[in-house]
Amino acid sequence: ELADTGLATSDEAEQRLNLPHLGNIPLLKSVDDTADAPADHLLKRPLSAFAEAFRGLRTSVSYSRLGDPATVIGVTSSLPGEGKTVTAVCMARSYAIQGLSTVLVDSDVRRRSVGRLLGLEPEVGLVEVLSGATSLDQALLTDPGSDLRLLLLSKGSFTPKDLFGSRQMDALILDLRSRFDIVIFDTAPILPVADTRLLAPKLDTMVFLTRWRKTPGKAAEAALRFLRAADAHVAGVALSQVDMKQQARFGYGDAAYYYNDYKKYYAA
Repeated sequence: ELADTGLATSDEAEQRLNLPHLGNIPLLKSVDDTADAPADHLLKRPLSAFAEAFRGLRTSVSYSRLGDPATVIGVTSSLPGEGKTVTAVCMARSYAIQGLSTVLVDSDVRRRSVGRLLGLEPEVGLVEVLSGATSLDQALLTDPGSDLRLLLLSKGSFTPKDLFGSRQMDALILDLRSRFDIVIFDTAPILPVADTRLLAPKLDTMVFLTRWRKTPGKAAEAALRFLRAADAHVAGVALSQVDMKQQARFGYGDAAYYYNDYKKYYAA
């Protein structure tokens, strides 16, 4: 524990990062004995503890701006590998299955993670829409598992141009806002590239992830300095890939500490 530099509880996250704690996103195998992929599990078992975590996250984000509901939301982290894309997909599917018209935009142009996760490889996508090579209607896809709409990245879509600070991106965000109840952007991690620092101020709010007990606190602090310098609104911090069984053993005072007392409340 002395050598552990990551954040483990809601209190640690709030005190160190000076942000509200939005919720804990469980490591799926710690709450359910299943072979499902996390994004599929949310659809198959909408009353499970895993699905409930995303409903809780949605509620926290919705009320993060007093008097001004957050409907255009970015999901980000300081480093790769913190569960950002899985969180974005699950959040978006959670909104969609509740009957809200929702679109998920893959804006990590170097990784194209949403398409890879869902097994989709479109011919056109975000970059082609921004460049004017195709229309938004032609680029939008429908999620195979729900009514969620998707604006992905095509295989050859990487470009060195500044897409996210452009007027075309401003216009696209306005268009998406007018068409959908909820717009979610899966963004690049903050520290490796500047893309998210340009995009974040254009969105209503950002969900900032730190991987439970893994993400170095100093990395999270550095990433948040970039977001604050860009004048981005950050809803708060969510701990991702939380092993609920381990957390219940040592996270005294954290909601997850009581997981063994309330886990039977959820449907299998």
